Amino acid sequence: DHRDLHLSIRRQRQMCIRDSYYTEGTSRIWTRNDNTSYSPEMSSGTNLRRVIYYNYKDAGEQDFWTFRQRVKNAMSESGYGSAMNVLWCSSGCTGNWVQVRFHHDGYVGQESDYGEPLQSMISKYNELYGADAYEQDGNKVDDGLAENGRRIRHLRLIPEMSSMN
Repeated sequence: DHRDLHLSIRRQRQMCIRDSYYTEGTSRIWTRNDNTSYSPEMSSGTNLRRVIYYNYKDAGEQDFWTFRQRVKNAMSESGYGSAMNVLWCSSGCTGNWVQVRFHHDGYVGQESDYGEPLQSMISKYNELYGADAYEQDGNKVDDGLAENGRRIRHLRLIPEMSSMN
């Protein structure tokens, strides 16, 4: 039926990801925020995602999104080599849930990305927004999170088990 094709194309175009990780039987729709996501031009294929789930209070919304936008700008200005995708829960969540996905080439790549490239990005952030701005803005985000409002997961792509081949 051609309607199925249109539905799948629309889902693909919206870049939504369905996730039922926290509550059995609950479907969530995650939508990519292009304004706060970062994809370097020379990004290569990666097989590991470090996903940080945030749930911010309504009062913390402005600080959260300001920080995410500034991190994207600092990543771009510093030439950060790995991608960061930011997805917000557009349906099915209780609260203001956001996923921040950092893309790495395995655990060794993650360790490497969090060395000099991260320090360079933080230096650029502080250069752009003021001395110690990265720490201050990060603290504002932390203060604006709901109770248990940060969870970290690692997701690994296993190509031989993927339908993407």
